[in-house]
Amino acid sequence: MKLPALVLVFVCLAGIACNCLILGPGLAETVRGHNDFMGLYPGGKLAGGPGVYDPAQSLAVQRRGLDGYSNPHLLFCRPPYYAALMWPLARLPYYPAYILFQVLMLASVAAFVALWPGVRWQTTLVACCWSLPLVCALAIGQDVAALLVVLAVALRWLNRRRDFAAGLVFSLCAIKFHLFLLVPVWIVARRMGRFAGGLATGGAVLALLSIAATGLGGFRGFWQTASSAMVNPGVEVMPNFYGLFNRNETLEAVGAVVVAVLVWLAARRGSQAWALAATLSGGMLTSHHAYISDCALLLPAVLVMMSETGRAWQRYLALFFLAPFVYIGMFAGPTILAIRLSLIVLCASFTAAPRDREIRLP
Repeated sequence: MKLPALVLVFVCLAGIACNCLILGPGLAETVRGHNDFMGLYPGGKLAGGPGVYDPAQSLAVQRRGLDGYSNPHLLFCRPPYYAALMWPLARLPYYPAYILFQVLMLASVAAFVALWPGVRWQTTLVACCWSLPLVCALAIGQDVAALLVVLAVALRWLNRRRDFAAGLVFSLCAIKFHLFLLVPVWIVARRMGRFAGGLATGGAVLALLSIAATGLGGFRGFWQTASSAMVNPGVEVMPNFYGLFNRNETLEAVGAVVVAVLVWLAARRGSQAWALAATLSGGMLTSHHAYISDCALLLPAVLVMMSETGRAWQRYLALFFLAPFVYIGMFAGPTILAIRLSLIVLCASFTAAPRDREIRLP
């Protein structure tokens, strides 16, 4: 999609305005910095000591930085190495650190637009501006935009057959590893040994960084915090099997197996980008902790579908997931069932690989 400059600006601003209108009064919290960044900042502030996952210390850091305000639902629940990555930013007072963080996330969006392969940057830019999950992620101080850059770089390197380097950078997706549970299926289906080697090497480096940031006890503290009900509210609006089956582990396991098979078929039949897209859509369904901002990771999936398929119904399905109204139900819950079912359809649709690009691996 190549648009005249003024038309491109208008379309992008219209998308941003539409999404901001949906977010409404909640944007006031963005200005105050009363959002998810409150949970990230204490990790950097407390890095190097034993209190990274101590709720009392995290809340104390929040109160010092926010003039007495704190939120017990916003604790540091990233892997231990993330505390080390946040350490330089946390040397600043809360509000300057928050502003710099938001600048970095906007820069990440720009980098994703510039680096995502297969489509014109104008198409990617329009998709980003109209993506309610991505705009919401920026508004609530989330770091999903950084993962979009990781995915773009990894796919570029995979396309250039630099598999080890691609796996190395992909290891940074461990920031939200619960959204990438089907990556092993992708790796095995496409026999990506060098990618797996890079992934393992990157993981080992991150493990060492984790020990440096929190000590060996940090892994236990991370698991206890990440699995706590305190940081996992609103299961009823999660777009995954965990919410769909109301925490029924048996049904959830069956659903995960079915989705894993779908991802396997897509990975065997389609291009590398097609396989990654299927993995991302299936990962959303099999996650245990996902909200509207995490759905920004569907952007690469729908961009791949739009660029590679010649089937009209798949193109319409991709456009459907770019429409802001699709995700409104995740704020309140009445239409969340439709979103979950639509995600299942999206994941299943990748098994129908584009005829002109179908690649059946031996």
